[in-house]
Amino acid sequence: MLCDYFEGEGVRFRRQEELLAEQQKEHGRPISTPDLLMIDLVEINGVPISWIDAKHFYGANLSFPRKKTKKQVGRYVDEWGTGAVVYRHGFCAGLKVGGALLLDSSPLDLSKLIQD
Repeated sequence: MLCDYFEGEGVRFRRQEELLAEQQKEHGRPISTPDLLMIDLVEINGVPISWIDAKHFYGANLSFPRKKTKKQVGRYVDEWGTGAVVYRHGFCAGLKVGGALLLDSSPLDLSKLIQD
């Protein structure tokens, strides 16, 4: 859905599959592979977003999943800067992940991404 939207808007980005192949060739293994790596400038709620990672689960504020997500997001932030994590089934209001805008995919209004 996200890829379809951005393609429809003419926003250029790289898919995770491209990053996987490139990093496998260069480093012998994947290093940092968000679902979308933005080529064009994208802002969500006024925040510039360099990458987007989609999670097909609820973003619980529990120790293990929070630690795993923070580690993953930390690699993306170190490599590309601020990004966004889109949770398919929402997320706990207490969940905080530095360097990432947290988004709930159910009420996600992508019309706000349209640049005038």
